[in-house]
Amino acid sequence: MRNIKKSINFFRNDLAVYFFFALLSTVLMLPFYKHNLLNAGSDMQFHLNRINEIYQNMRNGGFFPYLSTYSFNHMGTPLNLLYPAPFLFVFAALRFVISNPVTATYAGISLIIFAALSVTYFTGMKYWDKQRRKSLLCALFYGLSASYFEVIFQSFDLGEAFAMIFLPLVIYGTYSLFFRDKAEWVLLALGMSGVIYSHVLSTVIYVFYALIILVIALVAARAKVRQRLQSLLYAVLLTSCLTAFFIVGFVTTILKTHLAITQVFVLEDHTDGLGTLLVNSLNNEQLGILPLFFIFLLPLVWRRLKTEAKVIAGIGLGTCLLVTPAFPWGMLQNTPFAFIQFPTRLLVVASLFLAVTMVNVFAVLQISAKKKLIPVFLLPLLLFSGNTYLFFNSTKNQPLINYQPNASRKMPLINFQVGSKDFNNLLGYNAGVGSTDYWPQGSSNYAAELFAGTALIDNKKVQIERSLQPNGATFEVFVAKKGKAVDLPMLNYHTYTVTINGKVVSYTNSKRNTIKVKLQHGKNQIKVTYQPTALLVWSKYLSLLAALGTIWLLFKKRK
Repeated sequence: MRNIKKSINFFRNDLAVYFFFALLSTVLMLPFYKHNLLNAGSDMQFHLNRINEIYQNMRNGGFFPYLSTYSFNHMGTPLNLLYPAPFLFVFAALRFVISNPVTATYAGISLIIFAALSVTYFTGMKYWDKQRRKSLLCALFYGLSASYFEVIFQSFDLGEAFAMIFLPLVIYGTYSLFFRDKAEWVLLALGMSGVIYSHVLSTVIYVFYALIILVIALVAARAKVRQRLQSLLYAVLLTSCLTAFFIVGFVTTILKTHLAITQVFVLEDHTDGLGTLLVNSLNNEQLGILPLFFIFLLPLVWRRLKTEAKVIAGIGLGTCLLVTPAFPWGMLQNTPFAFIQFPTRLLVVASLFLAVTMVNVFAVLQISAKKKLIPVFLLPLLLFSGNTYLFFNSTKNQPLINYQPNASRKMPLINFQVGSKDFNNLLGYNAGVGSTDYWPQGSSNYAAELFAGTALIDNKKVQIERSLQPNGATFEVFVAKKGKAVDLPMLNYHTYTVTINGKVVSYTNSKRNTIKVKLQHGKNQIKVTYQPTALLVWSKYLSLLAALGTIWLLFKKRK
């Protein structure tokens, strides 16, 4: 009976923590709701167009938008097969219940903050064996970190922000396989699946850190290594099944078409000098002032830290050095690491390891009294609020996009703002970041005419009527003679059904890598519809079955 009461009280306390996170993530966003403007980070227009595609699909009876037909200039790019999309459905769903699109967007960001706090707390409770204060402190240090603020608001990189939610699960799940009696391989699979369904580049980075933990584990040569590696294999297999839908869509799309991949930068050019990192952190940017303070404090308590805590601190500090020119990034330029684009992305991982380190330092200093802890709990909140004030102050003079962009008056790539009345200006003509990502190679040479919706009839430029539908488009073309060919302003990824006046016809690839068909005399109603392959459909069912199996495993483990 006592154990039952203890479990009930513990559950009530946990519910109180999650309620606190919900309240906190709402209160911290109140200034943004009042602001009622979206300030463009480099990826804002890109992600808002992706959300709009999902929203318009749902409005028009579709479910999953394989193609981007309502956004990205209606070119039919299969962005959601190449960039993970599932968590953006939350933002799209909010558009149905919140009429103001700016408020709906900020509500989605509030949910990201809530999820980051909750997942970090949940993971901390496992790592620190249900020590609530340590777990709560770690959640605040990580979920409200300067790195997270920068990713969400300054870069507006929603994919990376989603991935950061699952980073604690990836790190703890890998750690538990080798350093805990209970190997949490299901949590590792859930975490890695969440990352894969969030952000491809983050997947590369997080796998690297999981491998670091694996190497440390093998060097430490703990008992039952073979059994632990078996658990790792289970995690890999479950992750593969859970993410089969995205992996199959990603791989088959790339294999079918020679694509222009996202831009690869010179890694060495996107590092920060140690002095720059220090100054920015003192301004509570990048790493942030709180982790920096504890880095300076570390030498005073180093001898009193346990070996495991020292390794965690070492990984955090080592990651900070990785983003500087001290690391020879040039040697990795022609490896898969080049796709991370910016070495400074690693700072989000450093923020988690340093959050754990800060909690460990507090434990060594024996700061446990409630009166002493309250100011510590308040620090991340105050610093987040301070960043909010500085963000508004630094962006107040950005130009307002109160016009409809076009080829002669383009929207700035970054450093602009848009309000609820002008929100749809972001969703029309789009020559911004990601607007030609994953186009067929060579198509970008015709970007201007394709953005304008220009068709070619016997190589003559014409404007034709176009209506949009989920995963497809319908074009109206009239010609006086039979046999003429039309090159449609819709990119060709080789998986379509094309009909003219209701009759299925064949299509070819044009010089622009768009869909080209021969016309009948008179009026031609050309309907182009994406057809997912059987392999993609089966992979979707495999992922759904794996998700149901994972739920069963989690309930089984709780019994």
